[in-house]
Amino acid sequence: MKAAVWFASRVVFGLLERLGMPSSMPSMPTTYCCDTMTRQLNQTCDQHEPEDCPDSLIAFWPKSKTYGLRIHDGGTAIVVIDVCPWCGADLHSQRIDP
Repeated sequence: MKAAVWFASRVVFGLLERLGMPSSMPSMPTTYCCDTMTRQLNQTCDQHEPEDCPDSLIAFWPKSKTYGLRIHDGGTAIVVIDVCPWCGADLHSQRIDP
C-alpha cells in the first residue's frame, strides 16, 4: 500500500512539473522496527529543522545505524538508545561499528 501511495505521489508531482508549478518530490519513506518509530523518523515540520522541532523525539544516523533520543536544550545533544522505546526491538544488534 505504501508503495502505491508513493507511486501515485510521483505521478501527481510529475503532472505539477509539466504544468510549470513548483514541486518537490518526496523520497520513499524508510520503514523502521515499528510504525511509531517510522512515523517519528519520517516526520517533517514546516516550522523547524528536525533538531529544533519539539515534536522530533528520535534521531537516526544511517552510516553507523545509531539511534538516539533528542535532548531539546538548544543544542544537538542526544542520548544513544539500544532498544526502541515503543516496541522494544533491539536496535543495538542492527548497529554497524565504524
